Amino acid sequence: MIDEGEFWRLVKALGPERDDFDRLVERLARRSEADIVGFEDRMAHLLWQLDTPAHCEAAGTPSDDGFLYVRCAVVAAGRKAYDRVLRAPAALAEFEDDEAESLLSVAEDAYERKTGLLWEHDSPFDYETGGNAAAWGAEEEDEPDADAAPPSWLTLTFGSAMRGELPQGYLILQDEVVEAVAADPAWRLWWAGAGVPECELSLLLDDMGTDEPGATVKKGRVRARVHVTREPGVFPPSAAGLLDRATGDVRDLLGVARERLGLGELPPMPVVPVAGREDELLRPAESEPSLPPELVERLISGERMDPEEIVAWIVRDGAAER
Repeated sequence: MIDEGEFWRLVKALGPERDDFDRLVERLARRSEADIVGFEDRMAHLLWQLDTPAHCEAAGTPSDDGFLYVRCAVVAAGRKAYDRVLRAPAALAEFEDDEAESLLSVAEDAYERKTGLLWEHDSPFDYETGGNAAAWGAEEEDEPDADAAPPSWLTLTFGSAMRGELPQGYLILQDEVVEAVAADPAWRLWWAGAGVPECELSLLLDDMGTDEPGATVKKGRVRARVHVTREPGVFPPSAAGLLDRATGDVRDLLGVARERLGLGELPPMPVVPVAGREDELLRPAESEPSLPPELVERLISGERMDPEEIVAWIVRDGAAER
C-alpha cells in the first residue's frame, strides 16, 4: 500500500466539493502502476476499517451498497473527517445523505488510462459490507477446496433492465451454451490465440435506457472482458427458439472478441439438447413482487428518494392492483 499520508494528499485532488473524481483519476494516472495499486489497497483498507455494525447503524442506510457508498463519502471528505468517524462511529451520521461511489473506480480508471490494459487487481481487503468479518462477528471463510475443478476459461455475466418478463428457459440455456463452448477443444484452441487464459463475457439486455447500446473489449494480462449492451427484442415461445436465441447471443459476444482481438474464424457452436425439455424450459417464472415501473425509472435515474416515499409507492401500487 502507498503511505497513508500520500493517499490523503492525493484525495485532496477531489477539491472543496469532494466530487472532482476525474481530476483525481488524472493525477493518479501520472503515478507508477505500483502507486495506483497501492492507492486501491489503501482505500480498501480504510473502507474496511469503517465496516462495523456501529458505523452501519449510524449510517442509517437500508442497503449494503448504501452503507458502502456512505463510507466512500467519509474517505472522500479527507483525513480529519475519516479519523473522527473511525474513532466515533456516531459521527458517520453526518454523511448519511452523502455518497461517493465513484471513489471505488478511481484506481481502475487511472490504471486503464495509464496502461490501456484491463484492471485485474483484487485488493486483500474486502471493503464490501460485512467484509470485515471480525468486526461483524462472522466466521472466516473456509480455505478453498484443493480438489475442486479449476475455473473455466470462459464465463458469462448477465444482467437485464427490461419492462417485460425474461424467460427462465433462456437463462438456463444461456448457461448451458457457455458451458458447452468452454468444454469444446476447438473453442479452447481458438481462444489460445488471444494470448490471455481467461475470457469474461458480459451481456446486458436493456430497454429502459440504463446504458447505451454498444460493445467494449478490454484486455489485461490474465483475461479479456467483452461487454455488450443491446435491446432484448422479442423472445421466441418455443424451447428450440430460446436455444437459438441463447446460442446466437453467446456467439455474438464471442464474435466481438474475435473482431477486436484479431482472432481466427469462430468454430461451430456446440449443440445443446432441448428435445423433451419443454416443461422445464417453458415453465413460467414464479411470480415475485415487483416495483411499480415509474418507481423503477426514478431509482434508475439516480434520484434520491426517502425510504418512506418508496414504501408509499409500493403500498399504493399494491392497492391499485387489488
